[in-house]
Amino acid sequence: TFDDATYKKYVVIDTTSSFRWQVCKTNKTGFGSGTTTKVIVTDSSKSYPKNDTSRFIVKFDSLLYMNGQLVQGVIANMYFDFAFRLNTDSSKDFCQLDFSYDKGNTWFLAKDYGCSSNFNYKNSGFNDSALFTGKFTGWKNAVFFLNPCGCPVRIKSGNWPPIYHNQNSIWFRFSLLTDSILDSLPGWEIDSISFERDWWQYCPGGIESITSNNPITISPNPSSSDFNLTTSEIIAVKGYSINVSNVLGETIFTKEKITQANFNLNASDFQNGIYLLKIHADGFADSFQKIAVQH
Repeated sequence: TFDDATYKKYVVIDTTSSFRWQVCKTNKTGFGSGTTTKVIVTDSSKSYPKNDTSRFIVKFDSLLYMNGQLVQGVIANMYFDFAFRLNTDSSKDFCQLDFSYDKGNTWFLAKDYGCSSNFNYKNSGFNDSALFTGKFTGWKNAVFFLNPCGCPVRIKSGNWPPIYHNQNSIWFRFSLLTDSILDSLPGWEIDSISFERDWWQYCPGGIESITSNNPITISPNPSSSDFNLTTSEIIAVKGYSINVSNVLGETIFTKEKITQANFNLNASDFQNGIYLLKIHADGFADSFQKIAVQH
């Protein structure tokens, strides 16, 4: 939110246009009601100008959990969301959300990669160019989903942006682009910007270890038939279970109450491909590793 100076660590406001975005409480005609808290807005009192492009950028430059915890395997769904009110010429003037994973060298339109909202975005706030436009005097929410594993399957499908786990920067750019007609409308109000992650699922590709709190070694890997699983005697005494699932998340093998530190997993009936092996033991964090079957 914008009620204290914390936001200044993350937000950069463009100052090259004929007016600038401002952080303030507002009561602009055309939004229906004033705000009781500070928001970021296209000018505190004036309507937005004609023939203009202005921007502010929200920068996240130290995403350590993308560089460390989020390796290819068990990953987090990441999402960027915000509340907004909007009043623009619905056919000529547009508010646009882009993102960049290389500190502004390349920009992508957000809606091309999983941007949604709590209203019908085909007819009520997004046009075919992935832009916000129209009139919403009540607060709406927009959510942009990211999958940081960079899974080529999901990128190819067009559902996820090309962001990989070893990239540690994400920028979001809010832009207002106007035509040559002065419409005397208030523009865009934005509040409650949030960037979060959510442990979710895994993606195909790679066979590296994911966690070490519940250690397990696998050899050989890849294998055409047998995988030798080795864990600690402490875990073996407590007993543990293993679960193997395919890239669709379907369980194809499970074994419970294993009490040997060494366990042989026969994969001769598995099809060629990548599988996720999960080991669970009470009192320890679950461990996940990928195994590759190559007949």
